Amino acid sequence: MYSQIYKKLNELERQGQAIKVAAVGTGFIGRGMIIQASFMKGVRISLIYGRDLDKVRHIVKQCNHNLEYQECTSTAELKAAQNSNKIALVSDPNLIYESDADIVVDTTGAPEFGARVAYNSILSGKHIVTNPEMDICIGPELKQMAQEHNVIYSGQDGDEPGVVKQLFDYVSILGFEITALGKFKNFTDIHATPTSVKPWSDAYKQNPYKISSFADGTKMNIEMGLVSNATGYLPDVRGMHGHKMSIDEIVNHIKPKEEGGILHKNKVIEIIPGAEPSGGVFVIGHSNHPQVIDDMQYYKMGTGPYYLFYRPYHLCSIEILVGAVNMVLNRESTIEPIAERPLVDVATFAKRPLKKGERLDCIGGYDYYGLVDNYLTYRNENALSVSLAENAIVTRDIAQDEILTMNDIEIEKDNFLWEIAQKRYEK
Repeated sequence: MYSQIYKKLNELERQGQAIKVAAVGTGFIGRGMIIQASFMKGVRISLIYGRDLDKVRHIVKQCNHNLEYQECTSTAELKAAQNSNKIALVSDPNLIYESDADIVVDTTGAPEFGARVAYNSILSGKHIVTNPEMDICIGPELKQMAQEHNVIYSGQDGDEPGVVKQLFDYVSILGFEITALGKFKNFTDIHATPTSVKPWSDAYKQNPYKISSFADGTKMNIEMGLVSNATGYLPDVRGMHGHKMSIDEIVNHIKPKEEGGILHKNKVIEIIPGAEPSGGVFVIGHSNHPQVIDDMQYYKMGTGPYYLFYRPYHLCSIEILVGAVNMVLNRESTIEPIAERPLVDVATFAKRPLKKGERLDCIGGYDYYGLVDNYLTYRNENALSVSLAENAIVTRDIAQDEILTMNDIEIEKDNFLWEIAQKRYEK
């Protein structure tokens, strides 16, 4: 794949052409993607959407070249910027869909806004890279819509779900039976808040709500939920086991109980706290063939029959455009749902005691966390998807760590994500 992309991008560069990318969001990943694009051949950021255009201008000025830009508040200004080959800086999302971008990349992490971005990008004939917080809720519906409009729908390359899926494909090609797949994790506290993680968010100059969503486990449950929806592999238990172990212990524990492991079944998603490097992702392959076992031992892969394949890093903002350009050049997604409905969901659990009448904050906030489980299990419990929780009104008192159901909340009016998702709840 990489050789083909490399050749095509260099040819575009030689011809004075480029894949045009509309960047939506200017947080950690969006900022890094925009800057990294300025080093790449055959790729150009043609539009940047952000609510704070001062911040956007600052990002553009950090790019590799002195890039020209124009702030645009109308269609006429947008066309003028495009005609003069300037980056259009916009705070009106409608201009995203009027642009000449080949592909829209959403890095906002906002579920409701992300639903609008994906829906309207597809309608305007643009390929779309989605944000995980939205994709876990209505990915199957939007993928089907994208197919109907002859565009490619995908999650992000460089982020763990996309990297896990690529490793899954690789080990599958080799012919190993894959028994488990997942990611390494450094730290989890389901009751973490933006306040408790502030030392880390300050140290890395990141949004404390985003860091809290990592620490409380919601983001990792969303990410592994996307892997489930893309592979058919399911959590062994709600929220995954999450047993702490070193990298050398994984193949001895992530296997069926009857073989001395912790799993009730094979073909599962899992999270491994304590394994280093903490940014790594893994796939466990299995083979009983005597010659394969001998060969794998020669290759220093262990005694078998379970083998750990892992990648020790993922580079979200650095790698995201590799998948995006592959979508445009080769019409291939990095990671996408495989079924017409989700195979799993991430439901909402109270991070603290909630009182009737309170309005819920956002993912990574003070009010709730999310755990992944089978979709039909959560449907039977009438569980509230964590993607739909933001700004919902609590209609009864909820105890700490209690699951929130659709009967426990009122969803805000004009919630576009709910407009799409509610059809599923009505079935």
